[in-house]
Amino acid sequence: ILKVEVSEEQLARVLARQGALQDTVQELQRELEERRLAGGEVLAARQEAARAHHQAEEVARQLEGANRQLANADLERAGTQRSLAAAEHARDSAELERDRAAALTKVLQTKLALLGDELAHAPQVPEVVVPSAAREEAWEQ
Repeated sequence: ILKVEVSEEQLARVLARQGALQDTVQELQRELEERRLAGGEVLAARQEAARAHHQAEEVARQLEGANRQLANADLERAGTQRSLAAAEHARDSAELERDRAAALTKVLQTKLALLGDELAHAPQVPEVVVPSAAREEAWEQ
C-alpha cells in the first residue's frame, strides 16, 4: 500500500479543480441539451418549411387553374362580343333592307298612282270580243 501525503493546499486545489471540471461537465451537458433542443427546433422548422412549400405548390396549382378559367372566360367573352357584333351588323343590315323596301314600296305606289291617272285619262278603246275558235287557232299558230 502506498501512502501519499497531500497538503491541505494541494487538496484544496484538487477539489477546486474537480469542482471546476464538474461545472464544465454540467455546462457541456446543458450545451448538449440546448443543441439537442435546437436540433429538434431545426427539424421542426424544416418540417414547417416543407409544409409551407407544399401549401405554396397547392396555391400555385389553384392559381394556375384560376388563370385557365380566366383565359376561358376571356375567350367566351370575346366570342360573345363577336356574336354581339354580328347580331348588331345583322340588325343594321335588316334595318337598311327595311328602309330600302319602304322606299321601293313608295316608288312603286307612286308609279301605280301615275299609271292609274294615265289610265283614267286615256281614251276608251272598245272591247273586241274574239270567238273561242279563233282564239284557239291564234294560239296554235
